[in-house]
Amino acid sequence: MAWTAIYLEKKYILTKYMNLSYKKPILSDSLIFLRGFIKESISIRERLVYAEILNESGEVCTEATGGIVTGK
Repeated sequence: MAWTAIYLEKKYILTKYMNLSYKKPILSDSLIFLRGFIKESISIRERLVYAEILNESGEVCTEATGGIVTGK
């Protein structure tokens, strides 16, 4: 989730809060995919970010939402 915000904002960020939801187990030797985006811009420096981890079949195994604050 943090790398999504850093990549999209082109700034370093601070995580204000983060909520995780584990849906399915992931085997340690399996291929995974990560997807994330900025869900909402709350203020000039604060964003709501969403990220998920998918398994090889494209099933969501973990979801995360969180608030971040960008640097100046």
